[in-house]
Amino acid sequence: MNKHLAFEGGRAFKFAYSPPSGDIITVQSSRINIPLTTERYRFVPVSRSQNRFDAHEPVLKTAGRDGIPVCFPLPLTFDGVVGTTRPGDSDILSFTIDDTELRPVPGDSPRERFLRSGLWLEIRNLLTGRVIDPRRSPRRVFVATFLTEPFTAAPEISPGDLDLGAGISALRTILGDSLDITILAPDIPGTLGARTLDATKGVDTLFLPPRYPAHDGSIPLARRIYPTEIRKDPDKYWWLDLQTLARLMALVEPSAVDPNIVVALGRSSGDLVPGHRALLPFTPLSALIGEDLPAEHRVVTGGLLTGREVVSPNVESVRPWDRGVFVLANPRDREMLHYLRPGLSKDSVSPTFLSFYFPTRSREINGGIRGERRFCVSCNYCEEICPVGLDPQHLFKLSSAAILDEAVAHGLPRCSGCGLCSYVCPSKLELTHAITAAKAQWLKQLPGGPR
Repeated sequence: MNKHLAFEGGRAFKFAYSPPSGDIITVQSSRINIPLTTERYRFVPVSRSQNRFDAHEPVLKTAGRDGIPVCFPLPLTFDGVVGTTRPGDSDILSFTIDDTELRPVPGDSPRERFLRSGLWLEIRNLLTGRVIDPRRSPRRVFVATFLTEPFTAAPEISPGDLDLGAGISALRTILGDSLDITILAPDIPGTLGARTLDATKGVDTLFLPPRYPAHDGSIPLARRIYPTEIRKDPDKYWWLDLQTLARLMALVEPSAVDPNIVVALGRSSGDLVPGHRALLPFTPLSALIGEDLPAEHRVVTGGLLTGREVVSPNVESVRPWDRGVFVLANPRDREMLHYLRPGLSKDSVSPTFLSFYFPTRSREINGGIRGERRFCVSCNYCEEICPVGLDPQHLFKLSSAAILDEAVAHGLPRCSGCGLCSYVCPSKLELTHAITAAKAQWLKQLPGGPR
């Protein structure tokens, strides 16, 4: 099936973008720092006494009775605990990389090599938002051939560099011949995803407007093109991008796989066009942005809208699924009535703001609220921009009051966590945080849900 899929809401950002990469600079680090708990997983050590780990040997495992082994592609030596992600959170474990020579991923089958490669940490369960269980097989995998979130890595992969048909074949070799696949492609003639795959059984191509968050798979699920029965089948849908697909193709035959991920590195001062960096997963952020970061700056990893603010840049690291790192100036001064007059240099969505009428003007990006938080004013901007057709202000109130049953009835499971509702809120309410926290709490209550 080839289908052009339109949707309401969303936003095409013009103030910031990641162009296809030219030169990718490799960041070298002699150590990695692995947090035991993130919003996507919870790890525990495989051994309390072992300090030395060979390449592709289990270092950690997921929490639970049948923990999934977590391997790293290079030999490591455990150095100790270096800190926590946030006060009261779990530890961050530090390891020294003993050797940088790549070894073939061990395993008698592509599925076993997939498990030992650690690439499954980059793949997202679309229904729960967590990492996938690589021992199971999904019904459908969504492959995004483009990224729409500002300041996330979009390394150029031309048709000559990646055979999409071979990538589909590799996915089925690893996960099973009956696997259904959906290619998410920008609705722009001549792009990679637009190449015809009509002859491939079980492969759909969905062409979407290049507007955030078209790339993340939430739109076709919200439009009910594919049934979503999260209570019955939480492992139904997986999502990955072309970076991950290109490396999964190497697992079909025993071989060494390039472990580096590519991230966009941007800063709010100077040129807003970010550069691209290749580095190992769990590379300390200090190796990427330096250790002498001014106190008035904030670091966001993963993307401007869906990422997380880093508390300790010197010990925290780049996670396997991160595609962007951004350093934001964080001004301390307040601007009176900022929410009423963003000015020409600040992005806005309302025609009551002057900057709305100058969409191509250069924009300022920083981490300051520059005004007071206040109560919801029922402006309805969040509902207008929501790409999956929810009413975020109502879900925010239900989530804040922990009324989960009613929130679920009003579409809580369909929230993609794109962050647009918080972005457009003139009252600067953290709608996304409250709604996604409520969704996570609801998921924990499901039989077999994440813990």
